[in-house]
Amino acid sequence: MQKIILLIVVLSFSVSLNAQTWKVQIQRATSNHRMKSLKIRPDMHMDIGSLLLDNDTLKESKFYNGFFVGGGSDSIKIRLNEVKEKKVFTNGINKQATIPAKYYLMTPLRDSSVMKIAISDIDYLSYYNDKREKTAGIVEPIALGALFVMALTPLISYDFKEGKMNAVRYKNWALGSTICLAASISFAVTVNSRKKFQFKTNWPDEKGKVWSFK
Repeated sequence: MQKIILLIVVLSFSVSLNAQTWKVQIQRATSNHRMKSLKIRPDMHMDIGSLLLDNDTLKESKFYNGFFVGGGSDSIKIRLNEVKEKKVFTNGINKQATIPAKYYLMTPLRDSSVMKIAISDIDYLSYYNDKREKTAGIVEPIALGALFVMALTPLISYDFKEGKMNAVRYKNWALGSTICLAASISFAVTVNSRKKFQFKTNWPDEKGKVWSFK
């Protein structure tokens, strides 16, 4: 129990340090002009969307899926996995194609699949950490286990020989399960999460908050 608690506490307060983290400021396209700082580390999973055409007959877009490599003031680089091309016609016809990076870039080697995308072409941006999402998958069973132990604490702490509750034992088990539960919840909240931002009004989410790069 103590080892599990220690593991969760360490994970929940761990900080990933990387000198190559790309930091960029974005601003809400509303009257309050709220500012936000994005911090994207190398090898974070990314989805970048570009709305290429939007008129009375056709809406055409591309989504680039890959891993972040680096960024500058006017562009970012990703190691491309695949590209999804989508065409939506007003007559109801939809066309979608998924193109692997080696065919889209005509470069079969992994080291040649790096693609530069201008910030001005980014209409949607999503990023998350694959490793952290996988680690976060262990949180739910640990939290459920902590709840289970918490529910059994009175029974575990009861001294049947003496016919009364063992106060010290109850305190230790109750405290341990509470710390484990609190740490797992904290970890789930702070670690995960897929960040999503759109930079085009009404696309891809018609009601989504719109941002702009500074």
